[in-house]
Parts: sequence; structure tokens; C-alpha cells
Amino acid sequence: VLLIIFMVSVPNHSVGLDTAVPQEPSSTAQSPVLNPRTVVVSVAENGSLTINSKRVDAAQLGAELIRIYVTRGEKVLFVTGEKGTEFQKIAAVIDVARGAGITQVALLKPTTLIHGMDTVNALAPLVVVAGPTGSGKSDLAIALAETFQGEIVNCDSLQLYRYLNIGTAKTPEADRRGVPHHLFDIVNPDEVFTAGDYSRLARAAVKEIAARGKLPIVTGGTGFYLRALLDGLFPGPGRNDDLRSRLARRPGSLHKLLHRFDTTAASRIHANDTNKLIRALEVCLLARRPISSLHAQGREPLKGFRILKIGLDPPRAALVERLNHRCTKMFEVGLADEVRQVLALGYPPTAKAFESIGYREALLYIGSGFTADEAIAATQIATRQYAKRQRTWFRREPDMLWLEGFGNISKTIESANGLVQNFLNIS
Repeated sequence: VLLIIFMVSVPNHSVGLDTAVPQEPSSTAQSPVLNPRTVVVSVAENGSLTINSKRVDAAQLGAELIRIYVTRGEKVLFVTGEKGTEFQKIAAVIDVARGAGITQVALLKPTTLIHGMDTVNALAPLVVVAGPTGSGKSDLAIALAETFQGEIVNCDSLQLYRYLNIGTAKTPEADRRGVPHHLFDIVNPDEVFTAGDYSRLARAAVKEIAARGKLPIVTGGTGFYLRALLDGLFPGPGRNDDLRSRLARRPGSLHKLLHRFDTTAASRIHANDTNKLIRALEVCLLARRPISSLHAQGREPLKGFRILKIGLDPPRAALVERLNHRCTKMFEVGLADEVRQVLALGYPPTAKAFESIGYREALLYIGSGFTADEAIAATQIATRQYAKRQRTWFRREPDMLWLEGFGNISKTIESANGLVQNFLNIS
């Protein structure tokens, strides 16, 4: 079963989620139990369509949707498919809905929101705020936390590190407005911290927050960490630094070597992606079996929560301008001095944290490998490329509800408040 939520702009009506989620149909019911303000389009396996249990002709679907939205002022349309319904049939409904002016499509797993109400009540709410670097995730997360008694859980691989503040754009204590923050400043710059480590600590954090009746708000731009938290990781062996060092000395042959051990994994990893190649080979060699076979075993997802994912998608040109300005500002307010201070604490230039964008350029500047202008320009380029990769990653993240605009803009905050309010109202 697939559930698709559409939001439509209707004259004189704001866009937002202000209807209750329908309950899952019983074995004898033909459609969900409806809230009076809910519009549900059901797609049967034979392709027939119903709107709130009323049979409609496919050719009239678009006109009927427009009539409902204009006359009733509805803002949310739920499209469901019977178990086994081919996705193409639901996709056809999506196309018709878009033709009727309905936009901002988000795919939601039915297990996330469509339950009997007793089941929903047993699940704790969890909100995710994701998006590319510089999109205002921290600002939005703090605003949501203030409104909904939330606490923030970091999902940024660099903000975990102590002493690294300027280059990671870590929110200063004075700007956190009293909102509790978790998993910040917990790792020394020379320590290795894996996605498995993050998943373990983040799961403990969100459970502890929920147990106190507060709303956990996970925010950050490290997509792999988010996936590790929500979906779990495959049951592979841990990190082996000695083996990794040996493999790292053979960068040109890694892809060929992986192809010998696991052709499936090799076909999925680019020959230039050294980090993924090393990890794949590490697993193959330590587990003595292909990494693809371990992936096939499945993962252990986070349990006990229903999840709302909010993605920030500001205009690209505006984001580029903001990122360029932020990179310049980081050097102006003392990024190089921050690096010198960390080095003075005894951490080497080869520390793991210094491999990140901004810090590696600052190291080159300190060592006279870059002028100040060259360091800034290199940081700007790398940051823009990173933001592009983040956009691509999060666009593939299922169930994400996208908001256009930066997270510190009042319109974005208002829209996000509406999403969270209605998400919480489900229970």
C-alpha cells in the first residue's frame, strides 16, 4: 500500500496539513474511516477509482478534485492503493492530481501514519529536519523545539567534534534559546566516529527524550547518519584500521579487487569512490563473504516511533550566495585561529576532523600552501559541491515533505509548524 499526500494552493486558503489522517480500513471496509474534512482517493488493483468511497470515472478525476478543493477548501488529498496495486496506477493518479494544480508530492509509508488509532497512540512522535548545508536547519529546529516542547538531536557528523565551532557552523550556546541540544561536542578531533556509533547514541537519545514526554527533533545534513538512525545498518563487521591502511595504499586497484570479491557491490560503487570501496573490501575480507549478501539480510529499523521528515529546499541561487558569504565570514571571524588553537591542544594536522571542508583549506593557509583568498575560494567551491550532493541524497529519502525556503524565514517556520501540529494531532 502506498500513501501519497498532496498539498494544493487554493484561492483564499493557506497551504498546510489541517486534516486528520484516516484510519486503516478494517478487513470488511472498502475505504478508510474518514474525518469529515478528509479527501481520500483509493486506487483498486483493477484500476478503478473512488473518492471518499464514491466511484468515479478516471476521466473525471481531475475535474472532481478541482470541484472538491474549490467548494470545500480542502488542502490535503490522500491517495491510497490496495495491497498489491501496481505503482503505475497510483502514479497515473498523481499525474492527474498535478494537472489539477496539486503540487509538493510526498510519499509516506503507510506504516508511518496509517494505523488503527490504538497503534498510533503507542508510537512516539519524532521530527526530522534535513536539507543541504546553509539551508537553515538549525534555525528551524530551534523554532520548532520552542513551539512543541522539543529537544534537538544532532545529525551532523562534524558538529559532534569538540573545539570545532566556526567551520562546522555550530549554533552557539547563547543562540540555542534554552532548547536542549544532544550529541554535540562529544568526540575529540582525532577520534573516529562511525555511523554505527551515531546510530547507537542517537537512538538512545531520542528514546530518552520521548520517555520524558518531549519531542525529539533530529536535525543535520549527514544523510548516511540519518539513514543509520532510522533504517539501521546491515550486520557487518566493525572497522579495522590496519586493514584500511593497507587498502588505502592501493587506490588504483581497489575497484578491480572488489570486483573479484563481489561483482554486485562493484557495479554499485564508482571506481573513484575510495571510501566506499575500502569499506566494501573491509567487509568482504573480514566477514569472508560478499558485502552485497550482508546487505540482503536487511536492517533493523528504529522502532517505537512515527516519523515526520521535513526537508528544506531553498532556491539554488540564493543558497549559493549564502554559502559563499558564509565561507568568507568563517575566515573573517577566525577559522584559521580556531585551527591553530586545536593544534595547540596537541591534536595533529592529520586528525580526522581536519579532513572536513573548511578545516583542510585552513590548514593549507596556515602552512602557506594557500593565500587567504585561495583558501576562501577553495572552501566555497567544496561547500557548493557538498550542498549539491546533499540535495541529491535527501531527494532520494522516502517520505520527505519539502518546504521551499530557508529555515529562518517566517513563512517556512509557519509551514513547518503546521506540518508538525497536524502530525502531533494524529494521536
